[in-house]
Amino acid sequence: MSIKLAAVDMDGTFLTHDKTYDREAFHQFFNDFYQKGGHFVAASGNQYYQLKSFFEEYGDKISYIAENGAWIISEGKELYCGIMEAKTVNMVLEELQKYRQIKIVVCGKNSAYVLEKDGLVFYEQIHRYYHKLKRVDDFKAYIVRDHILKFALMCPINETKELMEGLSLPPDIVSTSGGQGCIDLIIKNQNKGNALLKLCDHFGISPDKCIAFGDGGNDVEMLSMAGCGYAVANASEEAKKAADKIIDSNENQGVIKELLELMDKAIL
Repeated sequence: MSIKLAAVDMDGTFLTHDKTYDREAFHQFFNDFYQKGGHFVAASGNQYYQLKSFFEEYGDKISYIAENGAWIISEGKELYCGIMEAKTVNMVLEELQKYRQIKIVVCGKNSAYVLEKDGLVFYEQIHRYYHKLKRVDDFKAYIVRDHILKFALMCPINETKELMEGLSLPPDIVSTSGGQGCIDLIIKNQNKGNALLKLCDHFGISPDKCIAFGDGGNDVEMLSMAGCGYAVANASEEAKKAADKIIDSNENQGVIKELLELMDKAIL
């Protein structure tokens, strides 16, 4: 059986700790895969503009699942954009303000937003993942001018599970963890797995001809729905349980090594 689509999570899966990857090896894989009609998808909880920056040399040949499935860009064109209703956004903000240990990133289509009171260190930390980012004194003055896709929360790592279970959220909003104290609040059923199904439908590909790579809780749906799901060695137990195979870690370029091996076997 030949594989027609490969989807990879980025942080902790495809990228090393310093946000790099073996560009020469990936280029070798991508050229062969693309020429054979394959589709490569970068699937992340991060912002589209940041994801695109890792693959500038490939132009519109790559598709993107950004914001944990809220925004899908296929070959340079928007395929899907899921937007939270203003009422829902305000309800979430009201709930989050009860927790002093949570720092908030409001993720919009035009930009992401953090509060000035959270300081420059937090801004610089978030800017690594959101290339379009603004410091604001109040969220409400800005969210009415943008289309809000999700919320990204930063909290103490040892409190992640407790906070995810304790947040009182609107019925159409769910929480998912990207690991390392990161929590995303997304629209129910708007995840990487369903986004991948939308891309499969768009390309006319059966899900069993897809492979997916991940490391965190927000990759579970994608790993489960793909024909074969791969978890890197450094993945969470949740991701490993959802995967079909465990491969080498992100630091050892596990994803690219597996892709090249599959190419050698003529599976891709």
